Amino acid sequence: MNPAAKPFAALACAAAVSGAPAAAPAQDAAPADFLAAGQPILDLLYRYEYVDRKNLAETARANTVRARAGYRTGDLHGLSALLEVESSMHIGDDRFNDTINGKTRHPTVADPESTALNRAWLNLSALPDTDIRAGRHLIKYDNLRFVGNAGWRQNEQTFDGVRVINRGIPGLVANYAWITRAHRIFGKDHPQGEHENDSHLFNLRYEGFDFGKITGYAYLLDMKERAARSSKTFGALLSGAADVGGGVKFLYSAEAATQSPWADNPGDYSVNFFLVEPGFSMGGLTVKGTMEYLEGEGGSARFLTPLASLHGRQGWADVFAGTGGAPPNGIRDVYATVSYRISDPGLFEGAALTAVYHDFAATNGGARYGSEIDLVASVPIYDGVKASVKFARYRDDEYGAPSRSKFWVSVGYVY
Repeated sequence: MNPAAKPFAALACAAAVSGAPAAAPAQDAAPADFLAAGQPILDLLYRYEYVDRKNLAETARANTVRARAGYRTGDLHGLSALLEVESSMHIGDDRFNDTINGKTRHPTVADPESTALNRAWLNLSALPDTDIRAGRHLIKYDNLRFVGNAGWRQNEQTFDGVRVINRGIPGLVANYAWITRAHRIFGKDHPQGEHENDSHLFNLRYEGFDFGKITGYAYLLDMKERAARSSKTFGALLSGAADVGGGVKFLYSAEAATQSPWADNPGDYSVNFFLVEPGFSMGGLTVKGTMEYLEGEGGSARFLTPLASLHGRQGWADVFAGTGGAPPNGIRDVYATVSYRISDPGLFEGAALTAVYHDFAATNGGARYGSEIDLVASVPIYDGVKASVKFARYRDDEYGAPSRSKFWVSVGYVY
């Protein structure tokens, strides 16, 4: 069978062997309404990115535009479909290294030009409390630490495969995904732009407790072309909020996971991940303190998250994003976040300001990796239009990565 046809064959098989009776829709849509009752998709973003990296003579100045356009159909006897094309373009001269243009004298801005099918799926919802989706789609689990769309870059990450979501038990959301290929942010012209997979993702979230949500997960990653990154990860996440009086809410999040080799990975190790994040909110103000710990024992024995949304993990300067998780000796990131959102009606209603300070260190050996400060301000301009200004400054200590500054200005529109 053609590999591209596997997800669609799996959709048909899953429906046939489910054993559950098909649920009759309340109102069957007429075939003519299958398209007419749908929703167009339009998502535009212009971004200017400036990078000054200490060990390079040139700076990066990137003007890029991303456009996504598509259509999601209505529902016909429990069947719906979505088709979306994405195009990333450069404006003016390429004064940056986009990962494939060879301009290595400039810092990297990982937004190469590309045009590709971003999403294309069929969704079957005729079975009770169940969606079965096959094709190319986004997968975003929990805080995106393990599985996400890498949505900061102009070319987002999508996956080929089959997803099943069941809500048959009140308060419980059961997710399963089989991934056959990951389409990464670098585009199809990059050697690492696509990864063949035979990976299985299990994510079970219960929302019925008053004190918060509990998620358990098992991610079995078989990275066919990068066996050293194949792994099995088992973990749990607790998150929630509690009123403590006076308009103040106590916020909390705690997560733990363990990881070891899987499939053809020749390694023999076991490493751990921890996250603890207390905080509070009052009105538009939110303050959090976070400790994130990804263990590393040297060499390839380190905690990896190759399917994650990595921008913003360990700082917006993305110093550690190239490691795909933890550096060889692991990373301990302690950071504080202060954010404020304006809710009062007026010119700046909906504007948000955020400041973050990071302190990085190794989990193995205790070396200091440096520090970073991140700042962002965003403001809605008009219906569907938002602008933002963002800054990151990383200072190296003992890690060996050059210090750098990054600055962004962006304007986007979502229909």
